[in-house]
Amino acid sequence: YLRIPSNQTLFIVGGSGSGKSTVAQLLLCMYTTTKGAICFHGQDVNYLDEDWKRLHVAAISR
Repeated sequence: YLRIPSNQTLFIVGGSGSGKSTVAQLLLCMYTTTKGAICFHGQDVNYLDEDWKRLHVAAISR
């Protein structure tokens, strides 16, 4: 369980193969969860408006 307070930024760092890209892809609904849920403000990300996600979720890859 991970809770990120409002108006905070989260950086996910780790070694190769540790799941960083998978987390980003789950947040952006590129993958679907097989167990549990990923929620923003109590709403499952799968049901959030695409424009809202583009405004609030960002990923920077090298």
